[in-house]
Amino acid sequence: MSILVETHAGEPIEVGDSKIVPLAKAVRFQKTGWLGGVIWNRPVAVVVQTGDDEERVIPIRDVTRIAQLAIFGSGLFFIWIVWLITRR
Repeated sequence: MSILVETHAGEPIEVGDSKIVPLAKAVRFQKTGWLGGVIWNRPVAVVVQTGDDEERVIPIRDVTRIAQLAIFGSGLFFIWIVWLITRR
C-alpha cells in the first residue's frame, strides 16, 4: 500500500492588481497492483500576491474536520466509560 501526500496550487484568480492562488493538500491511498484507490483533498491556504510583489499566505482552518475529530473522540471516550462501568 502506498500513501502519497501532495500540495497542489489551483488556478490563479486575478482581482485588480492582486493575484489569489488557492492551495490544496491531497492524500492518496493506493494498494499496489490495484487500479483504484482513495483520494482525500482538503483546502490548506490561500496565497495573495499584490501588485507591489508582496506575498501573504492565509491558512484555512478546516472546521468540519475539527468537528468530525471531536465527535469521533467523544465516541471513543463514551465507549471507554461504558467498558469501565460494565467490566465487572
